[in-house]
Amino acid sequence: MQPTPHPYFRLPTQDEAMAMGPDKLAEILYQREEAIQQSNRDPFHNGIEPPHWKMADEEFANTDELLVLGGNRSGKSTWASKRVVKCINDIPEANVLCMHTTASTSVEQQQQLIWNFIPSEWKAAKKGKVTNMTFSKKGGFTESCCVAPNGSRIFFRNYSQNLDSGILEGSEWDMVWMDELCGLDHVQALRFRLVTRAKKPVFNEKHPEWIDGYPWRGMLITFTPVTGYTPTVREYLQGATTEKWDWADEDLLEKERVPIIQQPLKENARIVYFWSAWNKFNDYNQLKRTLRSDPKTKILMRAYGLPTKVQSGQFPRFSEAHIVSDNQIPEEGTNYMICDPSHGKNWVMIWVRVAKDGKCYVYREWPSQVEAVKGFGFLGEWATSGKKVDGDKGPAQEPLGFSLGRYKETIDEIEKDEAIFLRIMDSRFGSAPTPTKSGVTTLIDQMADIGLHFEPSIGVRIEEGVTMINDLLDWDEEQELSAINCPRLYIHEDCRNLRFALATWTGKDGKHGACKDFVDVLRYFCLSGPTFLDPDNAILDSGGTY
Repeated sequence: MQPTPHPYFRLPTQDEAMAMGPDKLAEILYQREEAIQQSNRDPFHNGIEPPHWKMADEEFANTDELLVLGGNRSGKSTWASKRVVKCINDIPEANVLCMHTTASTSVEQQQQLIWNFIPSEWKAAKKGKVTNMTFSKKGGFTESCCVAPNGSRIFFRNYSQNLDSGILEGSEWDMVWMDELCGLDHVQALRFRLVTRAKKPVFNEKHPEWIDGYPWRGMLITFTPVTGYTPTVREYLQGATTEKWDWADEDLLEKERVPIIQQPLKENARIVYFWSAWNKFNDYNQLKRTLRSDPKTKILMRAYGLPTKVQSGQFPRFSEAHIVSDNQIPEEGTNYMICDPSHGKNWVMIWVRVAKDGKCYVYREWPSQVEAVKGFGFLGEWATSGKKVDGDKGPAQEPLGFSLGRYKETIDEIEKDEAIFLRIMDSRFGSAPTPTKSGVTTLIDQMADIGLHFEPSIGVRIEEGVTMINDLLDWDEEQELSAINCPRLYIHEDCRNLRFALATWTGKDGKHGACKDFVDVLRYFCLSGPTFLDPDNAILDSGGTY
């Protein structure tokens, strides 16, 4: 009898077989065949899990939303289907929602995969008042619902169903799994129906087990981005930073770094990539032969799950190389504060430090996604991914109703007496004449009266400011970073609104673009001719002096 081929249960080598003798060899081969059969009969209890599945488990356990982008036949859907079954197995009376493109693809792909992982003892359970494990290859689960003996349920729906058709009714979901081409409207609607993260566990690496909760709660999104940079992809990837990467297969792409784990601007979300080469059940060599002569964008998508942004923004050079943390910002430097006031929405402000070597560091922004506003809490995003090219208006734009005095109080609390060399305000708004009982004044004059001195921004065309930003972002990416070859503009990792703006803004939505305000304050800074000033030769006061 020929041994059953299997990518994970290896056969002894010829030398190993000779060394163990015929009896021992026969025993080893029998045990191997038995393990393969057990894996096939009950993959939930005995199935093989590739190493990258554990990586995805750890990421999902520590976040609310996980986007898994995978190459062709990378096993992302297989991993997700088993996690759905783990969820209903581990959490009594759990509610899980699984969504696919259409009703037929739900049955053929999603439901079939989940049925394969249903524990054998559950499959044998008879249908009753509580349990419903009735499944057929043609129709899927009866009534598009699976009910486990412990009361847990899986509901199957599809994207062709209108969001108003009742799919959001009922209790909160413990897990939502959306597979292939899910729309951003479904993501945004369903994320508010999930059980809170407070019940997520902590993974202890020294003792590899989940403690203090269940790791399987949250939102899973899995697909191969064959349609490129969809709104859903943009929601997570725009401005994301890579935390783990590796080199691509040189047979496909020479000297190409490809991400494995990324952190989106959304703090409660993560991105994991499943490479096709990692799934040993897949004929990866055949895939390589198919892709070898294809363009780079297609290879990245089909073999690594990495989508390519089709529509480039105004700052194509902006990348992870420009993101810095606290310890990378020099303590000594000349500080600038730039403000873009407005009617009908909150003011936008950034703080920039110019170092001795001329490099510029944006070290603070307001409104901030990571710092609460006294009396209001966290304001959220200034702009979000959506249907508009330059993003949709975020909650942070909703006006707080601040008076000029309240803005000064806020600025004073933020700065804590740090020395500001120059304050800059949008000239069109700050210098606009405003009639008063005693004559005419400006916003800049009014702020000076309460102790904050601003200079008007230089009023040149937007294009000139954009060019100057790009000049500061520029460096030779083909060469190694060095003291000579490096950007001159850096953004603190907590300045998420500015990071989103630089990654998103195209200018196509005009002056009403949702993230344009943060681009504007950075423009005003660049146009001011930022320089380092020796503090021993500067005269500074609390309001800013120049």
